[in-house]
Amino acid sequence: MRKSEMPKRIVKLTGVPGAFVLGVIKNSPAEEAGLAYKDVITKIDNVNVFSDLDLEFYL
Repeated sequence: MRKSEMPKRIVKLTGVPGAFVLGVIKNSPAEEAGLAYKDVITKIDNVNVFSDLDLEFYL
């Protein structure tokens, strides 16, 4: 699957656009913030996230 196909698949799986969390490193800042496997990140710092590419660009 190409990265460009991921946003459509995430919406189909979850019902919302965003970056799908495939895993979280134990004791990481992400885990401490409450992120978990299968979460969908839809916004960061009040900026909408529609795909993993949006999140990657922002970070």
